[in-house]
Amino acid sequence: MENIVQRMEQRKRPKDFNGGIVRSDSIAGSNNSHSHSHVLVDGCWFHKGIVVKLTDKSFGQLRKSKAVITHVSQSIIGSGKLQLINKKDKNALEDSEVRINQTQVETVVPKLGGTVVIVSKDPSFKYRGLRCKLVDIDIDKYSVSVKLLEGGDIGRVVNQLDYENISKLF
Repeated sequence: MENIVQRMEQRKRPKDFNGGIVRSDSIAGSNNSHSHSHVLVDGCWFHKGIVVKLTDKSFGQLRKSKAVITHVSQSIIGSGKLQLINKKDKNALEDSEVRINQTQVETVVPKLGGTVVIVSKDPSFKYRGLRCKLVDIDIDKYSVSVKLLEGGDIGRVVNQLDYENISKLF
């Protein structure tokens, strides 16, 4: 396990890595009515505490494993750190923390009734960053419906969110 984590740390960034610096005019959330545990950035869907699935081939045998975002970079757009979820104890994390780019992972849709965060890349999306309860999954349309658990519209159901716009909360 340790060797795989070391190899992941040493790998090159993907060709489509968006290594831009956050500009003060690109920081979202200042005009939103709800508070966030971190800064929301244009084009970045990472949120601390969400579960993601490793999709990049560079992960080798860890590909398709699930992990939790533990840190969202405020200086490099779309990057952060994650910890793998322990395969034996799904409520525990592995000790090693790995740097990651959002192009190397994908969101995870939980079972009905699970808690999610809306992770839309669009900074103008009103409900971005809010915790919700998953109330419906439309497999044919690759979309979900969620019930807001916080913010000014608590209890409101938001329909037809694409899978990539929500992710399971750890």
